[in-house]
Amino acid sequence: MSENFKKNVKALFCKMDKDGSNNLNIEEIKEFLNMVHLPCSDADVADYIVKHDTSGDEMISLDEFMVAFCKKNTKDLSKDDLEGMFRKFDTDNSGYLEKEEVRHVLYRCKDFTEDKVDKDLEKVDTSGDGKVSLAEFMKMFGR
Repeated sequence: MSENFKKNVKALFCKMDKDGSNNLNIEEIKEFLNMVHLPCSDADVADYIVKHDTSGDEMISLDEFMVAFCKKNTKDLSKDDLEGMFRKFDTDNSGYLEKEEVRHVLYRCKDFTEDKVDKDLEKVDTSGDGKVSLAEFMKMFGR
């Protein structure tokens, strides 16, 4: 795992840790997931905490988050999971992720500059039409 990757995961954790406790509680995790348009029930988040809380304090520490984040491989996501993510990000229901929709999600996840968003979109947007289709989104995840 690269130092840059660790830095980005830590920055994401810090952004989620609203109370500065160095632990994520159920509400902080739910709030973040809702913010990026991936709402989950209390039960789903509680299951995640039980699965990844190795210390038994019913919260997720930075170390636990880092391990869980690195274990979660996009290959674990089904086609239906990916299509669901795409639909949630496609807030205008156009069938495409437009630059503003991608920017909205990325800005909430970590510090992205407009230039970085543009470069990342160029990589994914293989058709060159300035937006990401479901097929391009799926291809980005190796599907």
